[in-house]
Amino acid sequence: MALGFFGSFRSNGILGEALRDRDRAVRLLAENGIRSLWNREAGELPGQKIEAIAWLNFSFQYEQAHDVASELIEQLPSFAEAWNQRAISGYGLGQFERAIADCHQALELNAYHFLAASGMGNCYLQRRQSGQALECFQRALKLNPGLDGVRAQVDQLQRTLG
Repeated sequence: MALGFFGSFRSNGILGEALRDRDRAVRLLAENGIRSLWNREAGELPGQKIEAIAWLNFSFQYEQAHDVASELIEQLPSFAEAWNQRAISGYGLGQFERAIADCHQALELNAYHFLAASGMGNCYLQRRQSGQALECFQRALKLNPGLDGVRAQVDQLQRTLG
């Protein structure tokens, strides 16, 4: 819990490993902690911008979210969560190829970013590329086995693909 509140991005691997702990409480603390870590990775002001972008995405204001995320990426190209948030807005705008590229970049910058892996899977589903979607969802589950919705997608895709 302390790493989630006070840890730096150097704690990403520790929290990422804790996502696979046998103890459910540890897994939940790790998930909350790692997401908090990702949002504040680049500092206080970028963290506040990420929260604003996430709210715009949540409010279906995808064009504005995309623009603000793009500005943040231009300022801080190594900030993985900015890429992930822009991917979310791209998905909302139906720009699936662009969103896939942004998810890929988020994963390049942060190998534990299970949300980017899952988001990429959703984009591939929209493009009717079930095999690629399955691979992305399996990657997300490897990173965070507690993603029940993703597990259901994997089960369904495995049945569909045979």
